[in-house]
Amino acid sequence: MKTKEFNKPKPYCYILTRLSDGKKYFGVRWANVGFNRTPKEDFGIYYFSSHKKLRKPFKKNPNKFSFKFVATFSTENEAREHEVKRNKKLIRNPDWLNSQAFPAIINLRKYWKGKKHSEESRRKMSEGQKGRKHSKETLKKLSKATSGKNNPNYGNKWPPKTRKKISKGIRKSFSEGRDPWNKGKTGVYTKKVLKKMSKTIKERWEKGLYTYPPFPVLRGKDHPSYGRKLTEEHKKILSITHKNKRVTKKHRKNMSIGQINRTDKHVIELNGKKHNVKSFCKEIDISTTTHWNWSRLGLSHKEMVDKSKHPWKKVFVKFKGNKVPMTEFIDSNGISLSSWYRWKKKNLTLSQMIKRNEKI
Repeated sequence: MKTKEFNKPKPYCYILTRLSDGKKYFGVRWANVGFNRTPKEDFGIYYFSSHKKLRKPFKKNPNKFSFKFVATFSTENEAREHEVKRNKKLIRNPDWLNSQAFPAIINLRKYWKGKKHSEESRRKMSEGQKGRKHSKETLKKLSKATSGKNNPNYGNKWPPKTRKKISKGIRKSFSEGRDPWNKGKTGVYTKKVLKKMSKTIKERWEKGLYTYPPFPVLRGKDHPSYGRKLTEEHKKILSITHKNKRVTKKHRKNMSIGQINRTDKHVIELNGKKHNVKSFCKEIDISTTTHWNWSRLGLSHKEMVDKSKHPWKKVFVKFKGNKVPMTEFIDSNGISLSSWYRWKKKNLTLSQMIKRNEKI
């Protein structure tokens, strides 16, 4: 419906006049609706006409131009239809600068519809855009134009259905072979950005925003890889990448030191005494790796205490002619509980377990 409600966010028509020669241009604007801006809040502030020869001079010297709002419309299609009717009359008039409307508007079709750029034109466009950086002023203007109320998604709250659809689409794209944006790239983040990221993570740890473990436990259908089946080629690639992959002693020491520093900050109460993770594990006679695995499974500290009294605590092993508890054998040789059960299924001897653990 054609109206003159210029104080409401609606598509609108305007007439822009150049005062030096009196040339006029008739145009339409509907993108302001997405930014929730009225014609008075949009034209001459964020939008400076779509005419190639008038846009920049009007932006730099608005005093040399005058404009007038013609009408507003309820829908985008109504505004386009009105533009087509006016341009058919004005396109051959020398006093109007609407000749650029031919042939896209007069033919009532999208001029580039159904066409594709050639490889040479794509290469030229990519080379032209390489190394191009916006200035600080333009970046500030862009941020202001799309921040707060100017953002088209301002105030929108996605319902759970749409969130599920978005998550399903992302998972599907990765399962079909979509690569992450930073795959194979180095030096993506600058040193300043990396320092800022490390500072924010440390501050969150100190404030207690990160719990132990610092990520939610995803199991079953909640896991992103649920129902995903790897191909034989993918399995071969994974096996090749992990073969002969050894961690150095320095790396292992650094990982253990970092784990101890993290666990020292986490306070646990047991029988009226405060413990960190390391002292808590010593108190109930378990390793820190088992504590980590149990915490990932969502067990509470009380459940850990009950589970530590499991019958496997009474298992003894013959080693060098002496009966030794299995837990003491594991802790003395640095073998994790998961690797113990895995190697036990393969019927490895104790000496073979120690040798394999040294190779890791």
